[in-house]
This record gives sequence, structure tokens and C-alpha cells, in this order.
Amino acid sequence: MWANPALVGKVVVHQVGWENASTAVRRAVANAAFYGLLAALLLISLDQISPARAEPAGTVVGITGECFVESSGQRSALALGAAVAIGDIVDVSSAGKLKLRMSDGSILSLAPGTRETVTTYQTDASGQRLNAELSLAQGLLRAVVAPVSRPAVFEVTTATGTAAVRSTDWLIEAKPDGTEVVVISGSVNLSSLATGVQVLIPANHSASVGLGLDPTPPRPLESAQISDLVARAEDAPVGKVVDIERHVPSDVAGRILDIGGAARDITGLTSDIKGIDIGIAGSHVTVTGQETRIELPADILFDFDKSDIRPGAADALKRVAAVLRERAKGTVRIEGHTDSKGEPAYNQKLSERRAESVRKWLIEREGLGNVKFTTQGFGATRPKVPNTKPDGSDDPDGRQLNRRVELVFNTG
Repeated sequence: MWANPALVGKVVVHQVGWENASTAVRRAVANAAFYGLLAALLLISLDQISPARAEPAGTVVGITGECFVESSGQRSALALGAAVAIGDIVDVSSAGKLKLRMSDGSILSLAPGTRETVTTYQTDASGQRLNAELSLAQGLLRAVVAPVSRPAVFEVTTATGTAAVRSTDWLIEAKPDGTEVVVISGSVNLSSLATGVQVLIPANHSASVGLGLDPTPPRPLESAQISDLVARAEDAPVGKVVDIERHVPSDVAGRILDIGGAARDITGLTSDIKGIDIGIAGSHVTVTGQETRIELPADILFDFDKSDIRPGAADALKRVAAVLRERAKGTVRIEGHTDSKGEPAYNQKLSERRAESVRKWLIEREGLGNVKFTTQGFGATRPKVPNTKPDGSDDPDGRQLNRRVELVFNTG
């Protein structure tokens, strides 16, 4: 007989007999058991697979003492060439120091006792920074932030405030009672998490923000105070020329050395290099094969619109002279560069005079009369970064990076 649909309800379709219904039920139960077992096996297998590493954000390019990374709940020791990923917590011991080269070329130097989290670090296809956010739980961090050609985010957040920059050399320290920011070059925007009030900190100034308070007004700092802070974060004393063997991972094509020993990628560097540390804020040394290029900010060497060497630049040029004595082979080329403000003809002449002033100083004050120098000015024709923002407005930070003198020489 056919089953009465009213008795079976929605489980039985019209024209389905008891035998067929029973078979369908048994098949459904068997299928459920099979797929349930398969799901359980998959869960067991997945549980035994180690979680995949997040997207790499940086690489260890300098390390002393014990430094660790906490990733996916696991804590492991860091070594030269090790990768640090987004979401990782970096922990530097009380006797350690760490230097990271980030994916955009920025350099982070972590002092003893520092603990930070790489919240996010995004770059575009060309390697330029899009969005970088770090969380500093404790300790001192120096950041030499790589320049970009368009608006981008670089922020460090502590328990009391957030510091935001574009392309700047600066330090931030998370203390039990608040946060302190010191700017070496460029500028930093410091805001209070509690009140939202912001202050803009210029170069050679500092400001702080305490729990529940507004940031303090920026206050000037002596160069000795800044040097002391830098020395805490860097792996060699500021102002001393050191010769350190640094191993570069085989998959890295090359590096640009920050004067403090930091690094960014370039092409053509050998696998083992000797680092240069002469402690000049905002300067860089580029090593490509046997050619070395020392870049000095014009704002350190000269007053505004002037070509005479500032008395305060004597220490910087003394350090450069020490490097030239030790490493330079053959002719040393000195190049002058300006920003785009002013007439091109005037900028050209200014860049030439500045290059010549550096040459004369190195010969007359540093005794490098036995070195063959050539000088050349380029005006504003070879900028490192754009002098204007994407909307066409003036970019003071970009112009500051373009005002420079470069010394180029071979080492072999």
C-alpha cells in the first residue's frame, strides 16, 4: 500500500513507498556518518599542521645579545637575516640591541628592554610604504623612515599616544608614566590617546605625553642629549668609526647603509660587507660594488641659502674625513644638490659653491691634501624625492631630503 502523506508529513514525498523511504533514511544516516568521520579526520590533520607565517615585514640586519620574536604563540630567538612578520612581537633583552630593515627600506633600531608589535606593514609593488603601524609596549625605538613619493602612513602607538611621520629620523620611548618623542630630522606629529590633542615636533626638539594628558609643547634639545639617546638604540657608540663584519642573506641583492649602520636594498652589493658608523643624523652611505657614496644633509653643513661651512658641521666632516682616509682609493667626487626653490641658474651656482666649500674644508681643516678631489653641482636636477606633494603643494620634508652634498669614491 502507499503511505498516507498526512501521516508522514514532509519527510515522505508522494508516491514513495515504505521500503523506499526506509532505504532513503538508511542512506542518509550512512552519508552523515561518513561525512562526519571525514570532517573529524580533516580537523585532526589541520590541528597537526603548523600555522602559516604571516606576510614578512622586515629582516634582522644587526643584533647583539639575546633578542626574540613571538609569532603565533611561539617564542624563538632571532638571528642575523631572520624575518619578522606582520603580527609578530619583537622582544629585546636587557642586554640586547636589534636593528631591523623593513620592507619599505625604513630602519628600526631597538634599545635594550624594548618590546614592540608589528601591527601592519603594507607596501606597494614597487616597495614603497602604504601603511605601517607599530605598537611600542616598552623601551626605546629609533626609526629612520624611508621617504615615499606620495602620502603614506607610518605610526607608532604607545599606551598614551600615537606618533605619526612621513620621512623622518626620530626616536620614541615608552615609559611607565608616558611617552617621549625626539626628532633628529624632519618632523613628527604626536597626539594624546586620551584627549586627541596634537603637537608637531620639529627637528632637534622633543615632546612627551602622559597618561590622560595633552602632549607637552616641543622643547629644544642639545646635540649631546640626542647623541646619548641614539647611542642607547644603536649597536655602536655615536661618533666612532667602526669596522663591523655584517652578513647579508643570500637572497638580498644589496643594501643601503644608514650612517648608524642601518640598511635598505640596492643592487650589486657583495654578500659580506664592512659597515660604517659615523653617527651623522639623516645621512646615508650607499655601497655598490667597490663604489661608496656618502650623503650629507645640506642643513647640517650650511645655513639657509649659504655655501660657507657652519662651525657646527666640523664634527660631521671630521667623521667623513676619517672614512676617506681609511677607505678611499683614487679620486673622490663631491656633488652638490639643492631643492627646487628659487631660479634654476641660482640653484646651480649654489650647489657648485657648496661642493667646493666641502672640498676646501677637507683639505685645509682635515689635512686631506694628498687626496684628489673633483667637484660638481647639479642644482635641483637630481632630486631624491619629489619637491611637491601629489596635489602639487609644497613638500618641506621632500625638499629637505633633496638638499644634500654627496661624496663618491672607490674602495678598491
